[in-house]
Amino acid sequence: GSTIQIYAIGQGFVPNAPPDGSPATASPLLSTPFTPQVAFGGLFTDEYPPGTGDPPDKTKFVSFSGLAPGLVGVWQINVQIPSAVPPGAQVILLVYAGSLASTDGSFVTTVAVK
Repeated sequence: GSTIQIYAIGQGFVPNAPPDGSPATASPLLSTPFTPQVAFGGLFTDEYPPGTGDPPDKTKFVSFSGLAPGLVGVWQINVQIPSAVPPGAQVILLVYAGSLASTDGSFVTTVAVK
């Protein structure tokens, strides 16, 4: 049920982005024109059964996707881990921007879930 921040690159075009080499602003936040899908352990956040503390709308697990304030060219995704994700020291984490996945299969990103 905790919200984590994922930091990445490759978000593509962000409206009103600062000039190249300049940090993103904190006000206003600069959001991506799409909401990425996030998967934990092979299931998208909206595929887990609802649990205590989960958002009532299963499409609201991602609360922010945009440029990380104060950083240059960094994509920040704030996502709540569904309460039904099984605990583990290395739960596979995938981010999908449309049909593009955060891996080509040669590596995986993991997150520890309590």
